[in-house]
Amino acid sequence: MGAVQANPGTIAPQINLVLRNQFVLSVDSVVRFEPTYIVFRGRGAAPRTRGAFFVPYDEIGYVRLERVVGSAS
Repeated sequence: MGAVQANPGTIAPQINLVLRNQFVLSVDSVVRFEPTYIVFRGRGAAPRTRGAFFVPYDEIGYVRLERVVGSAS
């Protein structure tokens, strides 16, 4: 999460938080970092799951970066 804190505007739209229950939340913009949780605007896997999310760090299974990597050819 240190990279997000350093550049929240540039890297946040590429981040998906995969929770311990395998639910995926896509981060649109980070609102704030607290000692025990993160607050962000984003969307979930369901079509109408959009809004502000308060996610405790211990509920995050892993962070997945979604980024297209081109070939060097």
